[in-house]
Amino acid sequence: MLEPGALVAGKLRIERILGEGGMGTVAVATHVGLDQRVAIKVLKPELANQPEIVQRFVREARAAAKLKSEHVCRVTDVGETAQGEVYIEMELLEGEDLASRISRGALEVAVAADYVVQACVAIAEAHHLGIVHRDLKPANLFVTQRLDGTALIKVLDFGIATAPSAEDFKITKTSTVMGSPGYMSPEHLRSARDVDVRSDIWALGVILYEAVTGKLPFSATSITELAVKVVMDEPEKLDHIDPRYAAIVSRCLKKPPEERYQTVAELAAELGDLAGTSAQSTAHLVAKLLGGSPSRSVSAATPAVSALAATVATKPPDAKPVSTTLSSAASASFAPSEPAPKKQRGLALAIGAVAVIAAGAGAVALVGRSGNEKPAVHAPHPHDAGTPQVSYAPPVDAAPRIDPQLRDKLKELADNKDYQGILVFADAGQSDPQVAAIVADAKAKYVDEQTKEVARHAARGECAQATLEAGEGAKLVPDAADAFTKAATCTAKPKPAGSPTATADQAGAAYAKGDYSAALATAKQVLAKQPQDVTALGIATRAACALHDATEAKAYFAKLPPSERGGPSSKCREVGIDVKATLDKQTQNDVHEAQTAGSSHDWARAEADARKALALEPRSRNGLYELGVALCHEHKTADLDDLMSRVGPLVAARIRRSCGGKAE
Repeated sequence: MLEPGALVAGKLRIERILGEGGMGTVAVATHVGLDQRVAIKVLKPELANQPEIVQRFVREARAAAKLKSEHVCRVTDVGETAQGEVYIEMELLEGEDLASRISRGALEVAVAADYVVQACVAIAEAHHLGIVHRDLKPANLFVTQRLDGTALIKVLDFGIATAPSAEDFKITKTSTVMGSPGYMSPEHLRSARDVDVRSDIWALGVILYEAVTGKLPFSATSITELAVKVVMDEPEKLDHIDPRYAAIVSRCLKKPPEERYQTVAELAAELGDLAGTSAQSTAHLVAKLLGGSPSRSVSAATPAVSALAATVATKPPDAKPVSTTLSSAASASFAPSEPAPKKQRGLALAIGAVAVIAAGAGAVALVGRSGNEKPAVHAPHPHDAGTPQVSYAPPVDAAPRIDPQLRDKLKELADNKDYQGILVFADAGQSDPQVAAIVADAKAKYVDEQTKEVARHAARGECAQATLEAGEGAKLVPDAADAFTKAATCTAKPKPAGSPTATADQAGAAYAKGDYSAALATAKQVLAKQPQDVTALGIATRAACALHDATEAKAYFAKLPPSERGGPSSKCREVGIDVKATLDKQTQNDVHEAQTAGSSHDWARAEADARKALALEPRSRNGLYELGVALCHEHKTADLDDLMSRVGPLVAARIRRSCGGKAE
């Protein structure tokens, strides 16, 4: 459907594909009547028969259309294609998202503060209308420019935002996890219905933290571990950062919602003092959008919020739980029937959060009780007058249900042969048979690939590297520890003292002992003589990540051949550094160049650019697709046949459609 030259709804001519997400495909198009370039997002065909997903998709357009601020991506139309596919027509933005900006290096405090204050304008307007975004993250803050060249932040993707309407109450009963776990507040992790404006403030705190450090405040290797840390642990301290900025972030990340800023106006007012005169003026606009008082509480912030709070507060004790997304200080909350020590309460909440993720956050009935039990309403504590406390008995036979979006993500990773990526999510849904099958297959293939890689190092006499890779593999797949140990069996080959290989071994030994500074310094000695030494590059990447130097780590990682990136990438992910981001950005640029060349029918250049992208990321689906289309038009049958034998079924199907069935 979204192919260059195709006409959508009789008015939008597709130019090129920008990318694909969990719900749809985004393309650049020209509105033929207005001769204006726009962006168009089309819901995936396989999701079009799911009414709940369609409602959520259309709700993105409606939510964004209600907001008039320059800090929101304008939506100009919503409709259906001739094939019945739902689409959204929106403003075409030029620039990059904040995630890409951060991937190139941490931001200055003043810049980060200014960006978030600007975002607060859009969020304040949404909150005033009773809309909670629920998926704020750097990827959903877009950095573009005004006509005068100054930075302009636009908030994207209101697709899972919640507004106080009867229709949306029905949607929030879904059992799917909605949001990005790394940016979700403790109450959001426990239940998708227990979110209000203060969950958005938590997410802004995570963004502020990541913007100046390049990493998340809670590092984890699985969703389960992340949930426990978010609910139980304090974030890593912001050392060497302006204390005022660190204090603002700390308040945003308070576990109890009532201890955070209660409105984005309060947050913007304090950030404005760090970002300069322009940001201070913007902060005043934020306060004005919320009624002119940056110190107002959540329960009084807007009529929409107050109405929902009153609905919950006046609910009779024997009534069913209200299906609302805005829970003020008067809303139902999770509490044990008997007072428990603070640590035990935290553990109980953490377990609840894990259960929600495994089951799919959403319906309260799935969290902490079976479907047949009724909630027990206890009299409020004297210090919590007017706050009904709801506690639930542990679930008896409620079967966990996996988030369908997570399942789709795992299938996509499997199609890309990203087995290590699948294992990162392995703990999230083992009760789901399809997920269990995907994980089991990925585990077997990862072990096979990784043990072969370990054995190659051992055969070359690179014992320190073999041991390092084996240890990382065993950590990811503990039950394959014996296989990794066997593969790492190594006899060190004599190396001349002071030679690059001997020095690389010294770097590996230093890293194994936890002396990361020495490991990095020693690896640099090797790279000064042999810039492409794979062992030294791998150790330098790991050591730089261990020292939280994201910029240096990414520079070394980019020089590693694709076959050597798995271990360093996994190690860096443990400390919250995504070293793949830089490569992903370059890969996207090369794919874009291939698309541009293809739209001009310059297939030789399209092939060359696609191969450049695949040299950086051999599993790039868009890179493989562009290469396949180029080979098809160049009539390189042998090369095309070889490619089709290596790509996954989804990419193969796309290539066949674009080639008119020629690629078989």
